[in-house]
Parts: sequence; C-alpha cells; structure tokens
Amino acid sequence: MLEEEKTLKERFGNENHFSVPEGYFERLTAEVMAKLPEQEAQVVPLSTVRKKSFRPFYYAAACLLALILSATIYIIGEKMEQPTIVSATHVEMDDSDQALDEYVDYTMVENAEIYACLFDE
Repeated sequence: MLEEEKTLKERFGNENHFSVPEGYFERLTAEVMAKLPEQEAQVVPLSTVRKKSFRPFYYAAACLLALILSATIYIIGEKMEQPTIVSATHVEMDDSDQALDEYVDYTMVENAEIYACLFDE
C-alpha cells in the first residue's frame, strides 16, 4: 500500500485537484428553494392530532403485575409442598415386644444396639 501511495504522490503531488466554485454554498439554499414547487402552508386542526396514548404503559403494568402474581403463587406453593419430618423419638413404647420390634424395623438398626440403648440401666 505504501508503494502505491508513493507512486500517486510522485505522479500527482500533494495538491488538492478538486475545487468548489466561488459562492457555491451561499447560493445553494436559494437555488434549492427555487426548484421546489410552491405550496401553501397547511393548518392541521388539533382534533386530528393524535393524543398521546398510555396503552404501552398499561401493557407494561399488566405484565409486571402478572409476573409478581405468578412469582407469589409459585413461592407459596413451594412452601406448602415441603414434606413434614417425622421424628422417631416420639414413638410411644410400651412393654410389649411387638412395639419394640416395630421400632427396630423402623430404625433399621441392629437389635443388639437398640436393646443396649433401651435397657441400659
């Protein structure tokens, strides 16, 4: 690219070969306005001017309300579905062997460990 630029500068120099006629920009506006067709100014009554609409704001508010409502319902539903934890420490035990066997089966601990805990006196 540098060689091309060098060649162009050697051939044409640094001089600007383009020019604008004198007074061109001063006359430009008047010439353009003269070429436009003549039209009378039109008066638009206020009744035909569209008033500013608030519909987009109503739509945005409705979407925001729907989002908040659905999030609230989701959070409340999630709290209601949490399982209840049942503690095995509140199992009523009587002196019968059947209750002790059910407790052993429920906790899935070896019989010797439970007997040692229950009857350690």
